[in-house]
Amino acid sequence: MTTNNDPHALFFSGGKDSMLALDRSIRGGRNVAALVTLYDDASQRIRFHGVPIDLMRAQAEALGIPIALYATTPSTFEQVYLTALADLRSDGIHGLIFENIHLAEVRAWYEERVRPAGLDHLEPLWGGRRRHWRRKLSNEGTKRSSPAPRTRLLTNIGLVSGSMRLC
Repeated sequence: MTTNNDPHALFFSGGKDSMLALDRSIRGGRNVAALVTLYDDASQRIRFHGVPIDLMRAQAEALGIPIALYATTPSTFEQVYLTALADLRSDGIHGLIFENIHLAEVRAWYEERVRPAGLDHLEPLWGGRRRHWRRKLSNEGTKRSSPAPRTRLLTNIGLVSGSMRLC
C-alpha cells in the first residue's frame, strides 16, 4: 500500500473524469508525479475522447506535470499498456490513479494488470455519481456549460476559445 508522499501517476485521458481524479488526488494529498496517456497511433488522438496529442502535451505543460505518451493500435494496446506499467515502476512510481466512476469491467481489466506490475491501483472517484461530480465542479468555479475543467485552463493559456467544446 502506498502513502500519499509516494509518487503516483494518473492514467490521463484529458476528459472531465480524469481532471476530477487529478483534482481529488491532489486535494487528498497524493503526490501526482506524472500523467500517462495511451493514444491511437493512426489518428494521434486519445481513443476514447478524440483529444489530439498536441493538446494533451499542452495540457500537461499547463498543469506542470510531466506526461508519458504511448502510441497504440487495437492489436498492441495491452502490450503497450504493460510496457507503460513497467516503465512507470522503473521510474519510481508506486501507484496508478484512474478516473473510473462506475464501470466495473473497465476497472477490473486495469486492476488485473496494475497490481501484478507492482503498482497500487487507486480510484478516487469510484462509486460516485456523475451528477455529484459535475455539481462539485460547478461549486468549485467551473461553469456548468463547460465540458471539463481543462477548458478554462486552456483558455487561460490561450490554446482554445472559451466557447470551444473539447470533448
